[in-house]
Amino acid sequence: MKKIALGLTSLALVFSITTSAFAATTYYESEPNNSIAKADPFSLTTGETLLRGVLEPIEIEENWDYFTVTPDKTYQATIKFNNPSSLPSKFHFKIRNSSGQIISRTSTSTESLSFSFQRGISYYIVIDGNATDDYVPYTLSITIP
Repeated sequence: MKKIALGLTSLALVFSITTSAFAATTYYESEPNNSIAKADPFSLTTGETLLRGVLEPIEIEENWDYFTVTPDKTYQATIKFNNPSSLPSKFHFKIRNSSGQIISRTSTSTESLSFSFQRGISYYIVIDGNATDDYVPYTLSITIP
């Protein structure tokens, strides 16, 4: 009986580790987060990191959501929207440095981007919604193998 219980416990532990290893870490935007100074922080880890938010209709000149990260390691990542078919075609994201300069970008919601986040450098991911007249929920996926 002890062998069966130990076997089931071991199997449960392995299943638990396996399923949790594939779970994404999700960060949600808070308002206002439309500038570098008000960017929502997030962390990078191996696996998938999700940035979720909703852009509002164009009511101001710059309809952007900002997220910031300063990695503790160098990571090679693939960044893309998880829901491109539900986004306006010109909906895109940019990566800026701490000076606000654009260092990488996409042009449409269907593009993905390969990017190397360097340890100790602050980056800002900016979701650009200037192409929308409606409330647009989005999920940006950052995947690190």
